[in-house]
Formats: sequence, structure tokens, C-alpha cells
Amino acid sequence: MNGFQIRPAEASDAAVLAALSIQVWLDTYAEGVNSQFADYVLHAFTPEKIQGELAQNNCLVSTLDGAVVAFAVFGLANSATEHGVEVSRLYVQPRFQQQGVGHALFAELCRQLGQFWLSVYHANHNAIRFYHRQGMRQVGRSYFELGCEQHENYVLAFGGATT
Repeated sequence: MNGFQIRPAEASDAAVLAALSIQVWLDTYAEGVNSQFADYVLHAFTPEKIQGELAQNNCLVSTLDGAVVAFAVFGLANSATEHGVEVSRLYVQPRFQQQGVGHALFAELCRQLGQFWLSVYHANHNAIRFYHRQGMRQVGRSYFELGCEQHENYVLAFGGATT
């Protein structure tokens, strides 16, 4: 992990995390940007909403030379399910994928949480391969609704009993 540092997110990171969220979300879901996608990201990923999310959850950021290149948001311990705490976002800036950043964040999540779950877009094949290589297993499906469309996600779990 050459030069990357992991630290807890701070309130002052909100604008950076909002911008990074928009970039990664569009890169993952959009094949071109239409008004529905633009409206969603510009409303879902504001600095104010990210600040609220940071107040309700834990967040780790990975930095390189002081710039945030990846982050993971995970719930508080009192929000745990049978599969542990939810990791609601593990985003790596596209140019830093396959450079060990995601692996380092995942390892830190394992160290801090031991058991957790997340959902991943069914067509995000690189992320799915990454999560399977880390030992995650599919335990269900969920759907992200945007407008009148449902987008399938796989629910993956790490740790705990295998089923």
C-alpha cells in the first residue's frame, strides 16, 4: 500500500467525500449521465448529507499525500444484524482501484468489525470478484430503486457462521 494512510473521517472531509461519492457512483452505475442520474447524485451526495451520515455512522478514509482516494462508511454497533454491521459504502476512486487501497480498507474493516455485510451492484463484476477474493459470500439480494427502475444488488457477508 505505497504511501496510502487510513484514518477516521472528520467533519471537514464532508465536501471531499461528497465529490468522491458522485464520481464513484456515476462510474459504477451510469453509462452516460441522464437527468435522473444527475438529480440523484446532486441530491444524495451533498456535503450536508455526508455530514449527517458521518454523525450517524463510522467512516474510514484512505489518503495519498493528504488527498482522499477511498473511503468506507459503516454502521454503529447497535445497528448490527445477524451478518454484523452494514458497510453502506466502500468507494475507491477509479484511478486507484487495483492498487491495494480497497484491500487495505477491507482489512481494516475486518480488524475493527470482524463480521459485516454490504450490498454490491450485480453488474459491478470487478467489485464482486474483489469481495469474493476477500472471503465474502452471497447471502441474499436487494434492490436499489431509482425512479421507476429497480437495480439488483447482491448482499454479501463476511465473517460469522457460513450458511
